[in-house]
Amino acid sequence: MNRFLVPTSALMWGLQIAFLSPSLALILSTLYGATTAEIGWVLAIYNVSGFIASLVVPAWADRHLDYLRPMLLSGALTLLLVLVLAVVTTLPLVTIVLVVVGGPAGVGISMLFAHLRHAGARPSQIVDTRAIVSVAWVAGPPMATLIIGWFGPRAILLAIGLVALANIATTMLMIRGHRAALSADDPSTPAPADEELPLGKIGVVLVTAAFVLLQATNATSMSFLAVYVPQTVGIDVVWAGIALGVAAVTGPFLLIALQVLNAWCFAGIGGVGLTLFQQMIPRPGLSTGLYMNTRRVGAVLSGPLIVLGGATVLGQRATFFACALLTLVGLLIIGAAGRHSTSRAPAESAAPAR
Repeated sequence: MNRFLVPTSALMWGLQIAFLSPSLALILSTLYGATTAEIGWVLAIYNVSGFIASLVVPAWADRHLDYLRPMLLSGALTLLLVLVLAVVTTLPLVTIVLVVVGGPAGVGISMLFAHLRHAGARPSQIVDTRAIVSVAWVAGPPMATLIIGWFGPRAILLAIGLVALANIATTMLMIRGHRAALSADDPSTPAPADEELPLGKIGVVLVTAAFVLLQATNATSMSFLAVYVPQTVGIDVVWAGIALGVAAVTGPFLLIALQVLNAWCFAGIGGVGLTLFQQMIPRPGLSTGLYMNTRRVGAVLSGPLIVLGGATVLGQRATFFACALLTLVGLLIIGAAGRHSTSRAPAESAAPAR
């Protein structure tokens, strides 16, 4: 069972995010009557809460070298979140629930990868596990929008609740397996360290800033496309799930065709990014939390980007034009970080030994 436990856990946590992220804007719009501007600000406030949780929880986990109990708590909070959202009836109360419960509930996936890093998983194993999450991101949005299209927005809350129960169950099994391993082995044995990347503080700052911008574009499209497709393109919301995350085009078939480009972009941000951050920063919780926070900060930025859709003459298409510009800036920053790393390495090798 242990052989399939981590992949199953990764799939379930990925589905939880893939169900909630593209559905939340539509839930706010249809169930609570939120305007485009209100959706943007609610998502921004919600992601600020997630940002704070992604700093506090990994710090606690690093101090206690315990990443599974916070993961279990995240699953329980997700279950509480959907239960409360099912009964709350006003937008201000929904915002409070998202801040108090939803933010901390979102750190579960980062704790999974921090646990793997702490347990000595190789970079290739991290990438493989991250690929499973990517599979969930591919399958989740179409499933979510199909559920919403067939049964209504409240039905997705039930689906997220079922996934949360699965996350709780797999995490409890991982805790039991981890305790058994600690009783059999020496718990003081450190996890094997990977070779650190010679980026330096400036390089780390540049890479982090670039990923914030790239994550902002991805988070915006994930959160907003379910609203954009029916309201601006004028087609059924199911197409949003099939083609989620692509730029503004005017028909369903172009949406699907451009999904290949979106998948390529997401693979670079999600698959390579996590391993890169874990190699830049040795502490499992801090490195994984910082990477996840690039998405959180990017998601905060996505709020004003969504607001653009209701504040300019271009309408909702303005949001996607802004995303294209931010993607270009992020790529330029990564290029600058690469040049800094290249110039720094010869200088360090030439420095006299002390």
